[in-house]
Amino acid sequence: MHEASIAGSIVRSVLSAAAEAKARKVETVVLEFGEWSAFQPEQVEFWLRIGFENTPAASAAFEFRTVPGRIRCRACGTEGPCPKPENGAIDPFIGPVLECPSCGGSDVEIMSGREAVVKSIRVKK
Repeated sequence: MHEASIAGSIVRSVLSAAAEAKARKVETVVLEFGEWSAFQPEQVEFWLRIGFENTPAASAAFEFRTVPGRIRCRACGTEGPCPKPENGAIDPFIGPVLECPSCGGSDVEIMSGREAVVKSIRVKK
């Protein structure tokens, strides 16, 4: 259900930007979600369609992009991609349970992979 909440925030952001640009229509919304964000694009789109009903964004196309997960290990200093946990352990509140691919340590900082961003919108004035 957290998709409904993030969709509400996206709707407000997009409609605010469209109004500021004096747009008659929102044509495309580009969204970036981190691979560890636990958001399901089809569920986000479902809620966006509801939120955009009877607005300039009612017929907008959505482009979903995935931002790869990257970590920095505090133990050995490795920075870079980190494979998804084999057991698929991604907690929607704390994120994935990760291990450094170099040393196996679990004291890692997530550098990317949990974001949810409106990257751009294309409007018609």
